[in-house]
Amino acid sequence: MHALIYLPSHGPSEHQMLSRAARQSIALHTLGPYWHSPPPSSPQAIIVGYGTPAGHAYQPALSALTRLLAQASPAGRT
Repeated sequence: MHALIYLPSHGPSEHQMLSRAARQSIALHTLGPYWHSPPPSSPQAIIVGYGTPAGHAYQPALSALTRLLAQASPAGRT
């Protein structure tokens, strides 16, 4: 199963989020490539798989994702 984290319409695009994630060695997938026929103003989102990672990997992965998302929020942008 997966969860979607929708990006704010005034925030970074999926492409920008992928670039930011890659610079931080975070692997992400975005919603865009999965649209068969996207509506004109289709929502942008990142896809988060929530299968259980190895115990030692869970907290670092969650922390990295949290930092990335904080950078995308209006309050987190500099």
